[in-house]
Amino acid sequence: MKILVLAPHPFYQERGTPIAVDLLIKALSERGDSIDLLTYQEGVNREYEGLEIFRIKPVPAVSHMRPGFSLKKIYSDVFMFFRFIPMVWSGKYDVVHAVEESAFMALLICPLRSTPFVYDIDSSMTTQLIDKYSLLRPFRGLLKFFESLPMRYAEAVVPMCDSLADEVRRYRDRNIVVLKDVSLLGHETNVEQVPDIREELALKGKVVMYIGNLEPYQGIDLLLDSFQKMLKVTLMCRL
Repeated sequence: MKILVLAPHPFYQERGTPIAVDLLIKALSERGDSIDLLTYQEGVNREYEGLEIFRIKPVPAVSHMRPGFSLKKIYSDVFMFFRFIPMVWSGKYDVVHAVEESAFMALLICPLRSTPFVYDIDSSMTTQLIDKYSLLRPFRGLLKFFESLPMRYAEAVVPMCDSLADEVRRYRDRNIVVLKDVSLLGHETNVEQVPDIREELALKGKVVMYIGNLEPYQGIDLLLDSFQKMLKVTLMCRL
């Protein structure tokens, strides 16, 4: 198959969604597909059989694209959209694999060329926006409606976890494939060589481990607040 992958973020970088896209491209390449990747100007090229990378060139240029919603991202998405139109209009693609907000680009253009598209959902855009801008709370219903449109009309939807899949099922009941994150340690990792944290830190009782980065969009502030509240409750119970 000839597949156009839309990746509206720097590629490749060592962070969540770019890692997932990299794994996707690797799997498609190993399957024998031909992949064109349209992505941002930032990032390190990856070499896979059948892969060709196309990068947007915003003028004036922007850099240091951080995860999550930003004006830089909206600005870059405009250039990505107008680069995407002639690519899909050529009619050479069997399917468009649209990641995150690029699904709206696919929703607008792909039906005009009868090109099916897949919506790859890595997070809830509505939740991210409301968490960052609380003034948008009254518009949650409207934001949810717009977010649901590519879910309704995509050929298939690929959420990355069960909770997102439950959200998708509110709008459709077919072609929903949950594609969860996988370990990057590899099969060669020897479990016996992994340090025993409980023994090393002399821990007793239950141990909670957070796996992820410390960016605000991950909700790390909520985790730290919960630790504080849990400590207060523990101390009160001991009194």
